[in-house]
Amino acid sequence: MAVVADHSPQDQQLSLHHLQWIQVGQLGAPAGTPRVWRLALAKDPHVDGTGVFFLWDLDEGRTTGGFIADDTVAPTVADWRQVRLASSYASSRFEVRYGDPEAPAEAAVVAGVY
Repeated sequence: MAVVADHSPQDQQLSLHHLQWIQVGQLGAPAGTPRVWRLALAKDPHVDGTGVFFLWDLDEGRTTGGFIADDTVAPTVADWRQVRLASSYASSRFEVRYGDPEAPAEAAVVAGVY
């Protein structure tokens, strides 16, 4: 099985916190199409269910990017199993937070790349 490794996780020196590398197929792609690397939450963070997951850029001090949902990017997701990030995020410092994106300081940090 071929894997598209735009940023191969095996070659990177990363500090992943509650994240893991996974390989996923490309939506609507024919059989035999290379799979791609994604970062995903390693386990259920057991949050309270009153917020959403969002990305926090540590260097910029602001919300950023989004999660890959099929062939679109969503700025927030409600289910921890939907936290899927392009491998390019592994080269920046960010956190996955849970709560209200309008009040990021009060949100819980559930994962990150440092």
